[in-house]
Amino acid sequence: MKQKKFNSKKSNRTDLSKRGDSPNIGISKSRTACKRCRLKKIKCDQEFPSCKRCAKLEVPCVSLDPATGKDVPRSYVFFLEDRLAVMMR
Repeated sequence: MKQKKFNSKKSNRTDLSKRGDSPNIGISKSRTACKRCRLKKIKCDQEFPSCKRCAKLEVPCVSLDPATGKDVPRSYVFFLEDRLAVMMR
């Protein structure tokens, strides 16, 4: 009886990861939703200075600063961007 020889080919997953075609490699989600939308697990429209949901509820629209882990009002970010634009002129 003859024994079959098996090819020692690499798996498709390895080949895909080398080419960068793998759907799970190198994809990261941005965390730009406001804190309220993230807690409610709904899509945030990410409008400045306040998302539509927070504006409708008349509550402060707050994001989480990834560097410090503290709450940052989105209106403050909007204010700083305007101030920087004036300084750059």
